[in-house]
Amino acid sequence: MQIKIGEFDIQVKHSRIRNSMCLTVERDGSISLALPLEATEREVAEFVKSKSFWLYTRLAEKEELRHKTIPQKQFVNGEGFLYLGRSYRLKIDKNFDLPVQLKQGRFVMSSNYIDEAQSYLVKWYKKKAQKWLEARFEDFKNQISVQPENIHIRDLGYRWGSCSRNKDLYFHWKIILLPKSLIDYVLVHELMHLIEPEHNEAFWKLVSLILPDYEERKNKLDKIGIETDYWF
Repeated sequence: MQIKIGEFDIQVKHSRIRNSMCLTVERDGSISLALPLEATEREVAEFVKSKSFWLYTRLAEKEELRHKTIPQKQFVNGEGFLYLGRSYRLKIDKNFDLPVQLKQGRFVMSSNYIDEAQSYLVKWYKKKAQKWLEARFEDFKNQISVQPENIHIRDLGYRWGSCSRNKDLYFHWKIILLPKSLIDYVLVHELMHLIEPEHNEAFWKLVSLILPDYEERKNKLDKIGIETDYWF
C-alpha cells in the first residue's frame, strides 16, 4: 500500500510479527515502512515526522550517488569486473574453451560465447556466491547459535539479502562483487534476523556482538551498492 506523509511517498508493509515501526530508504531512493497491524494512522504519521531529518539526509545521499557517472560495463578487452572487492581485467580469447573463468588474475572469456557474455558471467558469480556464503557461514557457526534452513542466491533487485519465515536466507548474486568485510556484514545481518526479525535495538546489539564495526560496514555498503546497480 502506498501512502503520502508530508513530502514523502511511502510503501507500507504490514506485518503480524512486528511490534515496532521501521523505515528503510532503498538504493533506488524509494521509502518503505514496515509496521505492526495495530499501528494507527496517527502513530504512523508521528513516527515518519520524527524521522524526517534522517529521511532527508538519506535521500540526499542516494541522490548524490545516483548522479555519479558510472559507465555500463562492456565485454571488451581490458574492462574491469569486480570479484570479492577487487577489479579484474577481462581478456577475450578465441582459443579459450570455457565461457568464463578467473585465471591468473584476469577474467578470461571465450569469444565463442561473447554474445551471451553477461548471462555466463552472472551464472559464474551465482555459483561463487553460493560456495562463498556457505563456507563463510561455517566460519561463523561457533559465534552464532542459529541455523538457516537453506541459503539461496537470487536477483533481489535493490536488496542485498532477506530472511523468510521458514528460516531460508536469500542473497543477491551481486554480493560476491563486494569486499569480504561487507559480505560478512550482509551475512551476519540476515543470520541475526533468524533471532530477531525487526531492526530494533536488540537486533543491532546482536549484530554488534559479532561485528563491533557494523555501522562503518553498513555505510560503506550503502555507497558501493548504488554503483553496482548500474553495471548491467
